[in-house]
Amino acid sequence: MTQHQGDQSLNGMQAGSAAAAVLQRAETWSRAQCDLLSGIEAMCSRWMQWQREAIDAAGQSLVAISESRDVGSIFDIQQQWFADAAGRTTSNWSALAKDATELTWRVARVDSTSDQTRSASSTTEQREAGEEASIRREAAE
Repeated sequence: MTQHQGDQSLNGMQAGSAAAAVLQRAETWSRAQCDLLSGIEAMCSRWMQWQREAIDAAGQSLVAISESRDVGSIFDIQQQWFADAAGRTTSNWSALAKDATELTWRVARVDSTSDQTRSASSTTEQREAGEEASIRREAAE
């Protein structure tokens, strides 16, 4: 094998390693995006369920108000509806903030885990390329 052929083979291995690294990074990015979108979908579904519950509670309060003939009980119904709505809103926003934080950490872990895997594999690839280059040099001599 000539020196020129050895250089071409080494360049081909480096190009293959670079392509593998790019593909691995693209796969990691795709996985992180999939996790992110799945998490956002779950959060939106929960939010829609909360909105249905709020509408149902408002409807029940309106029915109770329309059936009531006592002004005092109407005020009580309104006060209870408002207290329940405020409690639901606080609870829902807290849950949403918790979900968003957990989702952010989960997606960040996917990315950092792949970075660690990638750096370990690139170190192995560099060592293997160096060993192969030294073998070629010995064979050329």
